[in-house]
Amino acid sequence: MRVLAEENFEKEVKENFLFQFFVPKAGVYFIEISASAKSWWQNLLKFRSFFRDDDLALKIDESGFDKLSGKRGIFDGEAAWNGNKLKSLEQTIVFLLPLGAGAHKIQFFSDQRPVLKKIIVYESGRNILYSPSPASPRDGNRRPWLTFAFKDLVIKNLKVKAKADADKDDSDIKLVINGQVEKNEESKSHHGWYWCGRVLKGKAKIFDKSFNRSEGSARFIEFWTDGMPLLEEIKMRVTEKGVEKTGRVVVRKDIVGSGLSEVNLRAAADENGDITGKIKTGEEVLIDEIAVSGSNVAGMLSNNWHGVYYNGMSGYVHSSLIELAGQERKRITDFIQTKAGELGIDKNLALNLAYCESKWLPFAISETGNKGIFELGGDTIIEINGKLGGNIRDPYDPWQNIDGGLKYLRFLLERYKDTENSLEKSITAWSRGPDRVPYNKPFVYAEQSRGAQALLDGVLKSKAGENILKALGALVVFLILGFGAIAFASSGDNARERLWYLKLERGVELGLEHAAWLVDIGEVDLADFEDDFDLDGEFEKVQFFVFPSNVDDGYFTRVFLSATEYFDVDGIFIEGKGLDLNGGGEKELFVRTVKDDIFNLYIFSLRDKKLRLFPVYDNEITRENVKSIKSKFRIENTRTGDGDGNEAVAFIAKRANYKGEYCDWYNTLEYYEWNGVGFEKSRTEAEPLFPEGHCAAPSSRPELYGPAPTIQWSVN
Repeated sequence: MRVLAEENFEKEVKENFLFQFFVPKAGVYFIEISASAKSWWQNLLKFRSFFRDDDLALKIDESGFDKLSGKRGIFDGEAAWNGNKLKSLEQTIVFLLPLGAGAHKIQFFSDQRPVLKKIIVYESGRNILYSPSPASPRDGNRRPWLTFAFKDLVIKNLKVKAKADADKDDSDIKLVINGQVEKNEESKSHHGWYWCGRVLKGKAKIFDKSFNRSEGSARFIEFWTDGMPLLEEIKMRVTEKGVEKTGRVVVRKDIVGSGLSEVNLRAAADENGDITGKIKTGEEVLIDEIAVSGSNVAGMLSNNWHGVYYNGMSGYVHSSLIELAGQERKRITDFIQTKAGELGIDKNLALNLAYCESKWLPFAISETGNKGIFELGGDTIIEINGKLGGNIRDPYDPWQNIDGGLKYLRFLLERYKDTENSLEKSITAWSRGPDRVPYNKPFVYAEQSRGAQALLDGVLKSKAGENILKALGALVVFLILGFGAIAFASSGDNARERLWYLKLERGVELGLEHAAWLVDIGEVDLADFEDDFDLDGEFEKVQFFVFPSNVDDGYFTRVFLSATEYFDVDGIFIEGKGLDLNGGGEKELFVRTVKDDIFNLYIFSLRDKKLRLFPVYDNEITRENVKSIKSKFRIENTRTGDGDGNEAVAFIAKRANYKGEYCDWYNTLEYYEWNGVGFEKSRTEAEPLFPEGHCAAPSSRPELYGPAPTIQWSVN
């Protein structure tokens, strides 16, 4: 906690006394005040007064701290110093309350001559760590020593660590919360003293309690002491009444690429900050701070983090992994569609644009500082508010951002509506600014910036927002295609040994038209499996996700090992295996994808939990009438001899060589050898498979080639 004001007095307060202080911003503040007061008997002996004790009470600004009993009188309440209770000993009262920025005052009221010792004002926040100084009170019998008084706050959690010893006369601490004494179940004779020296004999004991909403409205926490116990530490979490913010940990594959089971709670808003705990996905957290600027995390579109409190732990989680209550993704996408409809904008266009800008993340921020769902810049916000009827006060407020962003989009659509390529011009003007997109000049895609081209592709071609939205809440178990079925099954119940396999029950062609249909509901988790690739005794889990490409009309596959270890390869995932391809003992990851009827081969090492792509060298097939070396199918065998005395990896594949209106088909056996760096093709055997002049796949011409074969592949 940061000290804002501190003053030591040792001052007798004979009349009213005023103390003023200043706080720089609104928040929760911690005001520690110590004073002492004598009893009527002590005053009588000193001839200070006749049957009257010292008393001290106060108001902070205009706020008093009324007694729990509701009775009148300010000098015998829980938040007052009462001489008959203290008998000249010192008591510390901590006042916790929210304050606005600016000047504040503490007005003291006295009866007789109590002594004001010190005042310290702290900027505390909601998470409080406090160690009283001194940690032990002066020796005294059963009197109040430390009190916490709350105003307009709710207590969420209280944790106290203290010690008590027996000595000649045992020392004890009584804990009273809102007038209720916390019972000591270990001692019959000291049932009302939670820390009992006779029982503890110098050992520490911890009180730890979380409060529900009704209990959390406590107004006072009192520590009464007998003797000289040791209060080591108090941890407390409070929040302002009626403004408690919550959120939920949500991990989305289109953002981090994997269904992580938990996220890290870090000590700072930094991906390299110390990990203070773990939070499982789906868990609710309390929000302490919103949009704290920190480190950028690859793929998460923001450097904003949220300060959270969970299970007694405080720390930071990246904003892309937290959905604030009321800002869930479905609420946001529903509002985008509703607002688009109100403004006469195509709903899918609005969804796609927002997704391409921020993936619908309210706290997204670009490298140039554009913020929120539509990543709006400062000048654009000024124009929206000043000319287009917007009201964006906080660009991270999703509702303000969506309303303003769509009003700006409507302005652009209206601007270019009577021109050729009006939609392309509107999206480009969104990216580059309308001053750079002339109204009357022809639109040339190649002349646009890379950023504008990527936005055009994402919004108008890939339509990423539409696809992702269709996938929300969809559980894909079976995808029935026109040429067969792709199914998912598990080889066992043990999660660490679970292997997924992909089965093509009928047909041999997987053209782009089928693959594109397969992913048109958005990303599809085609396969994953676990294997001990690097032989370290731990299973590595590899996952494969398919996304629309922003570069062309196709798709790419993300080979995912962790949030920092993934590799994007061209095409749609078809096959994955764990195989020792180079004879080194460790397994390599073999991946095939398809794009435009062409199968691509990728081989990775997973050593040290890092993905490394091996080069694959394709030498040209020397046979004259075989011009293409691009595979139509997949691995059939994994290891064989190629006749030169060396072991090699063998692929059986069918090749197509397109020559005008006809094509020749060949049954090809390819041999690849490990050359110490990558896999190099050593030899190819190719034999004609079908009569010359027929350009058709076997499955599509059964009258010529017979029934289609059954093909199955699996991870072994």
